[in-house]
Amino acid sequence: MNVFSTFPVFIEPPTNDFRAGAELKAMGMSPAVIHGLAVLDANFRTGFKQVSEDKKATDRFIKDFQDETDKFINSMSPKDKQIYDIYKKKYGMDQ
Repeated sequence: MNVFSTFPVFIEPPTNDFRAGAELKAMGMSPAVIHGLAVLDANFRTGFKQVSEDKKATDRFIKDFQDETDKFINSMSPKDKQIYDIYKKKYGMDQ
């Protein structure tokens, strides 16, 4: 699970940060937002590994991560948010 694949997908999203970042860059997303999404993704991977053995810690981590992700997404410019929404829809992550 990451910010690019939080929900089941119908089309496989890019499998690495470089490909996802390249696609978002080609769509016109700002480098700062691409970097921020990559950081969120990396934070999820490392953080989840640390709590995955403990249900309470996992639930707390997921909630905190979702709050952090929502805050980041809500801070995006309208253009970057539009690109993010198009990207999610393209890969079936908008459900």
